[in-house]
Formats: sequence, C-alpha cells, structure tokens
Amino acid sequence: MARTSTTSALMLLAISAAVVLGGARAIGAPVVGVLGTSTTISANTETTIEFAAGPTLVIEADAEADVTLSLYAQLDAALPPGYTALSFGANAGYTLEVSGGSMVSAHLTTPSLTAAASGAITGTVKAQCFRFDVDAQAWVALAVPGYDGEGAFSVDLPKVGSYAFVRAAATVPLPAIYLEARATTSTSTKLSFPGGFELDVATETDNEVTIGRSESSEHSDPEGKMNIGTF
Repeated sequence: MARTSTTSALMLLAISAAVVLGGARAIGAPVVGVLGTSTTISANTETTIEFAAGPTLVIEADAEADVTLSLYAQLDAALPPGYTALSFGANAGYTLEVSGGSMVSAHLTTPSLTAAASGAITGTVKAQCFRFDVDAQAWVALAVPGYDGEGAFSVDLPKVGSYAFVRAAATVPLPAIYLEARATTSTSTKLSFPGGFELDVATETDNEVTIGRSESSEHSDPEGKMNIGTF
C-alpha cells in the first residue's frame, strides 16, 4: 500500500514538472543590433536586442524571424490637432518590421529624449506613444503611454509598424480608431476618432469600449426625425 502511494506521488511530481517545463518561456542571450539592419532571432524565444547608444527591444516571434528596428525621423502623416512630436535627437520614433515569422510580443525601451523635449513635459502636459495604423491611415494612442518621467519611454508594441512619441496638453483627446477596443477606468477619458467624432467616457470599473461606424442602420428613423447618414 505504501509502495502504491509512493508511486502515485512520483507520477504526480513528474506530471507537475512536465507542466512547468512545458509552460516555460525560452529566454535567449542578449544580442547587439544595428538600427536599420535586420537581426535574426530564434523561434519562440524571447530575445533582447541592444542597439548602441539607442533603444533596447525585447521581442519574440512564433518562428525564426528577421527583426529590423529603424529610426523614424519624419512623420508620414500629420499628427492629430494639439500634438507635437518629441525628439530623441535624430528621430521622433521607430519603425519595427518582422519577416519570416509572426510577432508574439515586443517591448521597446527608448533612450532619453533631448533636454528640450523632456523639459516640455510638465504637470499639465502629457507624453504619449502613437502607433500609425496603415489600414485606417491614422495615428492611434497606445493604452499605456509608458513614459517614465525621466525622459525615456518603456512601451509594449502591439503590432509591427511605426511608432512616434508626442506631447500635448492633458485636456487634448487621445486619438483612436473605430472597432479597436480601448481600456476605460473611473477616470474620464476623451477619445477622438477619424472624421471628427469625439467620445468622453468613464466607467465604474476597468473595462473596454469599442466604437463602430456604419453608413446604414438596421432600424428605422424615430418618428419625426431624419438621420444624417452616420451611425
């Protein structure tokens, strides 16, 4: 009877160990990268790429992939009203490209802003990280801006593409796009969408809000009212 109990315990221990090992994330050795030049990373391995006198990128892909981080010196699209680009000296942001595999996660830590740029971020001025959405052809504010208060940013990058770092008065709406969920809290958040629509939203608990837009409706206009063609 004691032998059976011992055997069962050993089996449970083996199963538990297998589960732990199976769920562990592989961590690769840090590598040195060159901005604008691809770096090859292994599949399903979290790899830290350190760029000389520049940013640090921690990234993972589902297959062996080539990762390229480039300086984003000139904004391809005008920033939303009220926003001004912040400068790191030679650039206002970065462009991330991944080929050969799909990005699983990415985290970027920037170098420090110029003294003039960091000095412009005061108590009434907010710092933000924007992603340029190619499909919407519009800038989108990341849910967590990641500014450390000391002149640098540390942000999770949700997708490949271009990212810019900007500032604005605290009252300026955050740019958002339709059909993309936005986190909300009990603190009021003002969002602006392409076309001029703005939404001021606050929830009792942490939630997400998603706004859709259509040129038609499944419902008839209320009696005595006429729609303006936007729903």
